[in-house]
Amino acid sequence: MKILSSEQVRELDQYSIKNEPISSINLMERAALKFAQALHNDQNNSHKIYVFCGMGNNGGDGLAVARLLLSKYNYNLQVYVVGHMKEASPDFQKNEKKMEGVHYIKNKEDIPPIEKDACVIDALFGTGLSRPVEGIVASVIQAINQSGAYVYSIDMPSGLYCDQQNESRDAIIQADKVYTFHAPKLSFFFPSNGNYVRSFEILDIGLNQEFEKNLNSDYSFITVDMPRQFLKKREKFSHKGSYGHALIAAGSMGKMGAAILALKGAQRSGAGFGICLCSWVWLFYCSVASARSDAGSCRSSTNGLLYLEGKINPVR
Repeated sequence: MKILSSEQVRELDQYSIKNEPISSINLMERAALKFAQALHNDQNNSHKIYVFCGMGNNGGDGLAVARLLLSKYNYNLQVYVVGHMKEASPDFQKNEKKMEGVHYIKNKEDIPPIEKDACVIDALFGTGLSRPVEGIVASVIQAINQSGAYVYSIDMPSGLYCDQQNESRDAIIQADKVYTFHAPKLSFFFPSNGNYVRSFEILDIGLNQEFEKNLNSDYSFITVDMPRQFLKKREKFSHKGSYGHALIAAGSMGKMGAAILALKGAQRSGAGFGICLCSWVWLFYCSVASARSDAGSCRSSTNGLLYLEGKINPVR
């Protein structure tokens, strides 16, 4: 699964809209439906929900999600639009017309108190953000973070850049869970962003996979199901010699743990037999390690090297 830049995400959206074909408002509705279903599976409608929307397409997603949660699942929610732009995006305007009872935030006095046991849906900004959040939107983000409420973000936490590093002083939503569309964003994996993306789940919204193959990316995300296609079936009468040998060069004075972990990793990955190649000076540590673990046994060789052997059971 490729991790795309913000520009590539826009290209993929536009290509899918043109070639499926599907209108941008219907693609937004599809994404909103996926989000609403995922949130409902994760929550129950006993909690009050506050939906905070910007005026771009991420805010349009938020309005559509709010409408679906009301009509399909009867959630108790309030919708707030933060007026940070002179003119909203066309798809936002279309969804705004479908939504009744929207509150508008123009200054700090309009920001509602948020109960700690409530939930928040963050739909302020998406992947297109390219500068730090300021003004009234930054105040809304601060209020959400200070509320202690459980926060869901649509596609990505507002204030977080898609594929570059933020400054430590930037106003960014601290999301408990992000439902991100199509694929995770590169910034999800920056160590400094751990407090903003505490967990995420990928929602497939049917973007064009053939076009994505032509997009170049240096980064990929591997899910737990992807390696299964490479697993070799264990036959009934097979043995360790049937599944290959792994030679591991690891370990040094005081660092025997690396070799043990590497051998166990080889076992877990499916190798039939493992040998660890290490230095003579490591003999004592290796002998103690093998005596205290299930890694295997040690034997020396005439070339001054030590072998740590392990018979590796087939993975079932």
